[in-house]
Amino acid sequence: MRSFVQTKKTIMKLLQAKFLCLMAMLLMSSVHLFSQSQDELAVKETALNYIEGWYTADSARMATALSVELVKKGFLLNQRTGKLSIAPATYAQMVQWAGNKPNEMAKNPDILLEVHIIEVGENIAMVKTIAPDFIDYLHMGKMNGEWKIYHAIWEPNKSQ
Repeated sequence: MRSFVQTKKTIMKLLQAKFLCLMAMLLMSSVHLFSQSQDELAVKETALNYIEGWYTADSARMATALSVELVKKGFLLNQRTGKLSIAPATYAQMVQWAGNKPNEMAKNPDILLEVHIIEVGENIAMVKTIAPDFIDYLHMGKMNGEWKIYHAIWEPNKSQ
């Protein structure tokens, strides 16, 4: 029969083992949360490069945000005919258009630009941006450690 001291030692070892397991699980979850928050920051920065790049006429920021494989579609309603049309845009067009337009933020620094991260996965993310003129849904992917916009779908913001 075991003595009280042996039983106490066994219980203490079990408690230590459980404590170490619990600490290891907490450490692993905090590492995951840290990496997730780093990805969320990078996703937000990519979305800001896109939307602020447009409103500041900064083609370099636009180029940084977009994948060269960008597929972008705008859904536009013709007010005269009532017909919906799709306006496509490529990476090259977006970079060129951003650089050729006026810097709207210089004229109006109080323009409200919103970024709403819908979800961030391991290598993909979904983001909604709201600007005075447009509402965009952005699909992003992380390749070689960099977040880029691969798909964008947008429509005019009629609430402004």
